[in-house]
Order: sequence, then structure tokens, then C-alpha cells
Amino acid sequence: MFTAIQHIFSDAIGSSPSLSFNHRLTDYSEITAISYDGSIMYYVSVSGAALMKSTDYGATWNYTSMLDYANEIRAISCSDDGQNIVVVKNPGSVFLSIDAGTSFSDINPEGSDKNWTNVVISGDGQSIAVNWAFYPYIPNSRFWTTSDKGVTWHDRGSKGSIPLHKMAISDDGTVIKFADTDGDIYESTDSGASFTFIIASGVTFVRSDTTGAVLIYGEALYPSNPPYPSDSFYKRSSFGGGFSILGQFGHLSHDSFPAHCDISSDASTILVVPSADTTDWLSEVWFSTDSGVSFSQDTSLDAMDSYYSISLSGNGLHAIIAGNSIWTY
Repeated sequence: MFTAIQHIFSDAIGSSPSLSFNHRLTDYSEITAISYDGSIMYYVSVSGAALMKSTDYGATWNYTSMLDYANEIRAISCSDDGQNIVVVKNPGSVFLSIDAGTSFSDINPEGSDKNWTNVVISGDGQSIAVNWAFYPYIPNSRFWTTSDKGVTWHDRGSKGSIPLHKMAISDDGTVIKFADTDGDIYESTDSGASFTFIIASGVTFVRSDTTGAVLIYGEALYPSNPPYPSDSFYKRSSFGGGFSILGQFGHLSHDSFPAHCDISSDASTILVVPSADTTDWLSEVWFSTDSGVSFSQDTSLDAMDSYYSISLSGNGLHAIIAGNSIWTY
């Protein structure tokens, strides 16, 4: 289905193009974004200082106006049309562009720099959910939502035991999901006004379809002694429904788990990256085009690369994967 194209770039501040992203990424960083049709793609440079953009399905890349060496970009998210792109910095502020990165406005709900950890924007570009946190996390964290691009913000208080590290939002912004770093999932169906506990598990990512009804999450459980569990992740097909296992990859013999994932708008196409094998820190890319019934490995990518962030287009036909290189479909 996919044909991967490798792009090797020098960093915005002159670092080696082979420099790994992992010197600055954490397990809650989201540093790629893509429009519904895949024509517009974004990724954060290795240094975290610059936001790069492509408007031709990844064929060519240029800097956006978000080029600031003072603070790193921690997470990004864009609307279905790719025109609305929201950026959070750590430490720093919350920035929104409504012209595909040509210009940005500061829409910080706090009014001062914070350690922003994650952000999501709805498919229609109207609703945004954002979180900041620093140790000790409670009460030093805050979750904010807006349904009018930051004109009016709603303080939702502290959420989870420690800061949010994965979030998902429906196209209309009414359904919001997050997993805290204890691995517990919470869900709101009223734009963040209230949240319901969904499941306690070692959650590594949370993804949902356009309506928010479908929920896919990855799990990582760490027993005290080997053998470690094989990779596993789960799917809920409707609100209030149960979870079924989608896949358990036994291809790695060490402490691997499904680390990164994205899904198409109808959840029929799934792209997943298990964590790196601890002996060589390499990753693999797997995909499903039948809603997770079966998975195939994409062997066209460089077997010597490691992958840290992925974004799949809403139509399921294009993707961007950030690793030691940038890969696009």
C-alpha cells in the first residue's frame, strides 16, 4: 500500500542530519502533524527550535515562521485542512496559526510561560485541548480547553495523577481523551467539562476516529523479571463498549511495546511503531488496512532507523514518520 520516501535534513541550528531525535523527545512528545488529505505535513526540527512544513505531500520542505531557538517545541497538532496548526513550547507558550504557519499568534490561557506537555486541535480547527505540568505534578498541572480557537479558555483543573502524555479529540471537539503517565485513560463527551475513567493500563498512546467513539490504545506492562510481554494494543468500537485486542507482535525478544500509532478518520487504516529493541534501539513499522484485523510490516523503511513520532492522514493514504530521518508516504 505504502511507498516510503526518505528525507535527510540538516537541523535548524546546524546539527548533523543523522542526529537522533531521542536526545530531546520524551514519551509524550508529538512532533509530527498532517492534513486529512496528506498534502500538508509538519514536523519539528531535531533541535526543537523550528517547525518545518510541506505542501506537496512531503516532496519539498520549508521553514514556517515558528523559528525560535529560545525554547523547544514540545508538541504540535493541525486541523483537517492543515491551515490551523497549534504549537506548544516547554517552557514557553501556546501558539496558533490559521494560515498554515505563515504567522502565529500567542493564545496562552495562562498568560505566562509554562511547561506545556501536549496539545490537540479538532478536525474543524475550532477546539483545542492543552496541558502543562512540572514536578511535583499535583497541584502543579493544568488542563485547558477552548472551542473558539483560544478566544475563550476553560480551566479544567488538574487531570490525572501526573501530567497528560497522550491526547485525542473528535472532529467537532466534543469528545476528548487522555492518558496520564500512570497509564490510565479518561474520556470527556462534553468538550472537557467532565471526564470519566475508562481503563487502567500501561497506556503508551491514545487514538480515536472522527466521532470519538472508536478508541485505540497501546499497552506496555513491565513485569519485575523477563520474559517481557509481547507488544499489544486494543480497540473499542463504540462508546461504552468493551475492548478487543488488535495485535501482539512477538518479533522482539526484549522489553518492546507499541510506542507510537495513528489511525485514519474512520479507523480502517492503522499505522503502528513498536518500541525499539533495547539491544540496538531500532524500530519497525506495521500497518493494517482492515481496521486492525491483520497487520503487515513495512520493510521499505531503513532497518537502521529509529522512529519517534508518526502521523497518518485522515484518508489513510499518506503519513509522516519522524526518526533519524523523516519518512513520508
